Amino acid sequence: MLLMAFFFLLGTLATAWKRSQKETWKIAERNKGRRTASQVLANGGMAGILALLAIINPEKADLLTLMMAGVFSSATADTLSSELGSVYGSRFYNILSFRRDTRGLDGVISVEGTLIGICGSLLVALVTSVGYGWGLYFIWIIIAGTVGNLMDSVLGATLERRNLLPNDLVNFINTMAGALVMFLLLRIQ
Repeated sequence: MLLMAFFFLLGTLATAWKRSQKETWKIAERNKGRRTASQVLANGGMAGILALLAIINPEKADLLTLMMAGVFSSATADTLSSELGSVYGSRFYNILSFRRDTRGLDGVISVEGTLIGICGSLLVALVTSVGYGWGLYFIWIIIAGTVGNLMDSVLGATLERRNLLPNDLVNFINTMAGALVMFLLLRIQ
């Protein structure tokens, strides 16, 4: 619950940050940043599934809890990199071609936004470690969040930009990628 609250707090603050500037650039979240039910499910649904599995399978609770950290690391990295990267980025590139592209378009990244996303994953790793204990998974949470964030950008540049996938489904896949990366990293331990 703490990770979910932490993600929603950071996401809300990042969305509100320099909102008028984002509105001027026409990249601000619709509805004044208020999240819809589908957006909440897209970012938190995978964690909800993992929490339910942990209740059903308590002997797997440690694994599933760390996978939830991967989910929120990925969601946080994506939200912070897009919301703050669009404000603080200086040059924007298509993630596939690395050619200059337009701020705010699906699949467009900046160095600053990517680093901000990594910092978001680091914050989730810190919160997880304070509440759960310290271990090698601290680094894996950062990796899971970064991979999920990059997956989101790749899907944005390919399928979302062509209207083949809606943003909410891209976000759900992003969080699923964070969980799967955590699962794989924990298995090779």
